[in-house]
Amino acid sequence: MDFIVFSDDWGEHPSSSQHLFRQIARDHRVLWVNTVGMRRPRLNAADLRKAARKLRHMLRRTPAAGGPRGSVPPENLVIVQPPMLPLPGLGAARAFNDWSAIRVIRSALTHHGMSRPVVVTTVPNACDVVDHLDASLIVYYCVDDFAAWPGNDRRVVQRMEARLIARADVLLATSGALFEALRSSGKPTLRFDHGVDAEHFAGPCGREHPRLASLPKPRAGFFGLLDERVDDALLAQIARRMPEWTFVLAGPQVAALAQSASCPNIIRIGSLPYTELPPFVDGVDVLIIPYRVNEFTQTISPLKLNEYLATGRPVVSSALAESARRGPLVRIAGRADEWVDALRRALHDDRHERLTAVADLLRGLSWREKSVSFLELIEARIGRR
Repeated sequence: MDFIVFSDDWGEHPSSSQHLFRQIARDHRVLWVNTVGMRRPRLNAADLRKAARKLRHMLRRTPAAGGPRGSVPPENLVIVQPPMLPLPGLGAARAFNDWSAIRVIRSALTHHGMSRPVVVTTVPNACDVVDHLDASLIVYYCVDDFAAWPGNDRRVVQRMEARLIARADVLLATSGALFEALRSSGKPTLRFDHGVDAEHFAGPCGREHPRLASLPKPRAGFFGLLDERVDDALLAQIARRMPEWTFVLAGPQVAALAQSASCPNIIRIGSLPYTELPPFVDGVDVLIIPYRVNEFTQTISPLKLNEYLATGRPVVSSALAESARRGPLVRIAGRADEWVDALRRALHDDRHERLTAVADLLRGLSWREKSVSFLELIEARIGRR
């Protein structure tokens, strides 16, 4: 089969769609379309760096072989970066983006001899492009409630998603809340949980990341985007109540998080390549997800959750629906005092007992197994058309 995938920029960060299609591209051809975001860029350092990087990619005749994290794409995966304007609220800009994407994608399909592709999109702003590509099937692989994303125009994104759902043949949801929301459309809807590269994260790896060597223990660790989902005030309260602990945050910072920045025992070490996450995990005692609990975060299924569990480290999380679904394997905490208690108790968890339970939970969730399941459901849907 041939695939067209609309998603985040290849190599920008290890997303679920990239993990999935890295496996699928072993045996099938994939045309990966880097897209633009659904909110206006802000005048801050993170957005300006991203805008400059996007512009460089758009100006290249041939996309870079890998992303900024060194994620080299598989041989069967081709990346295209149509020129696009990051102005989702402006009709003229959206019309230009659609025209540009269709033109670039059709040219790439012809050049590579691809036909009747399965079109998969994780982003609603592909809504007016997907049915111009002679698709054999259109799949909306829904990984987030983008209408509720901080900074997105809710009404604009809701209209995009409604048009995409109307044109899609099947809807996939990565969380229970997203599944219920999509199922109400009446379209065929399936739950498709995130996979995990358990072998990559299962420790110990035998070496602690050098960025952690001088930091006092015990250590609580977080990896991922430091964005508006992180409860900055809560994190600061926890750190101030636990001055003997070090809280290590690894990942690109795209939100201010000013309160936690003032805490001397909260250390931000910036982005780490995917290959360096195991030694990072090897150097922490507990892994944390200190997210705000709100309309948006109650719909998400953090990719890092299964990755955290695969490490065998204790996990403490805010009261997210998908964290609570993992039962006793994830300690749930709300107020700062609950976090303090949960973190201290986590240090004494039975590691062997936890690893046995984690192995049962993650069985069948390798990205290779998820890719097989994905291909089976695609073939089944095509067979019904």
